[in-house]
Amino acid sequence: MPGHGEVDDVGGPTVTRVGFVGLGDIGTPMACRLAERFEVAVWARRPEATAAALGGGAQRVDRLTDLGACDVVGVCVTDGEAVQAVVEGLVPGLVEGTVVCIHSTVAPDLIEGLDELVRSSGAALIDAPVSGGADAAAVGRLRVMAGGDPAALDRCRDVLDQLGTVLVMGGVGSGQRTKLLNNALYTAQLALAAEILGIAESFNLDRDAVVAAIGGGSGASFALGRLQTVAAPSRAGHVARLLTKDLALFEQASGARGDVVAAVARPFLDVLERRHTQEDQRG
Repeated sequence: MPGHGEVDDVGGPTVTRVGFVGLGDIGTPMACRLAERFEVAVWARRPEATAAALGGGAQRVDRLTDLGACDVVGVCVTDGEAVQAVVEGLVPGLVEGTVVCIHSTVAPDLIEGLDELVRSSGAALIDAPVSGGADAAAVGRLRVMAGGDPAALDRCRDVLDQLGTVLVMGGVGSGQRTKLLNNALYTAQLALAAEILGIAESFNLDRDAVVAAIGGGSGASFALGRLQTVAAPSRAGHVARLLTKDLALFEQASGARGDVVAAVARPFLDVLERRHTQEDQRG
């Protein structure tokens, strides 16, 4: 098996070892999916968080810097602060040729700053946020919105392909900008779907029948099919926090151009948060 940075028989770079940080709801199935094809090493602040990934074939390392010698390192942590901490922790161990792939959804300007930091070590950074959820991650059907240097993208392409459909959007930061557009549109569609179903109930129409009718017509959307799950009291708080974070990033990146989208989306997120609070109070 070729070592780090070696070349296969047809002249392309061969990935032999993948590192992964961020073993949450989507990160764990991503790591397990990668372990079906590659040697995967994982790290977490809490060792118990690695249990499911280890069960899926990954190996655990004791130090974050130990992942720096991998061919590719995936990062799928919760927010920009966590991404920055992980990348800064990786840098001392990075070797020339390693590609760091940021799968989290964060501010584009943060990614651009971290790109400079990683390049100073001789490694490369790709922003590759994903969409599709845990079920899609488990079977390699994510949408990967990738941005970065073409040579670096080539070096990690086999890894990204294992996760799903790769859409190359441009340079570093373009993947994040695309993902923010995706999430803003999704949140606005959730808000509109909730309003439409509320009106349907005022018409004395059966909610499920309306969903089935619209879902097979021109009003169909992914958000319509996900609304009931997203709005469930047990999920509402978690979903509201993630989508609120991403909507704020969208507003920051888009400026006044994003005002209409935000005006549609934000009241729905407020409703989700209130629903979560009410559920907590009942509990």
